Amino acid sequence: MDDTIAHEESRGSEDRLAAMEARIARLETEMALLIGFKRDAVTTDAALWSASGFPVLTKGIVVTTETAEAFGRFLASGWWNMEGWGVWGRDQQHAIRFHIQDYRGGYVDMFLNLQAFLPSDSDPLEVHITANGVFLGRYDVRAVPQTIRLRLPSVAIGHGDVILYLQCNEPKSPATFGESKDRRMLGAGLIALGLY
Repeated sequence: MDDTIAHEESRGSEDRLAAMEARIARLETEMALLIGFKRDAVTTDAALWSASGFPVLTKGIVVTTETAEAFGRFLASGWWNMEGWGVWGRDQQHAIRFHIQDYRGGYVDMFLNLQAFLPSDSDPLEVHITANGVFLGRYDVRAVPQTIRLRLPSVAIGHGDVILYLQCNEPKSPATFGESKDRRMLGAGLIALGLY
């Protein structure tokens, strides 16, 4: 019985540690952007959306679940409900949508802060990312939050509306690892996004 209690306490400590690591990763991302960029202020609801109905992603603003309403605008499809740290991708494919305001051509650099639901000794989750059908790369996502830097070419941006697809061929369920009875198939976990 003492082993059961110790195991539950250990799991609770691991959950708290994972939540703190995710928060630290979000704060580090925000700090890096604050150092390099001036924060833009969005003053009206009309400024939040493009004419075509895409949410505007403003350079220098980090979008996280701490502003849940704003974060939810960017989640197009394939996501579970938001949690305090971020949101898990649902099944194999998840989409993020946004508009780059006043886009005039050329490359656009952005980031996604991602994590995977995996035991620390597991192989990483392989995530393929496309922007409007243009392949951007293959990324190994681990259990610890990490920042993925993406460079979007003009052919992937068009007139500023972008749909990013994250493809995870092997989503995992927490029940698979004996972590809980949660049978949801979890792809990539999104913690934050922004434009450099």
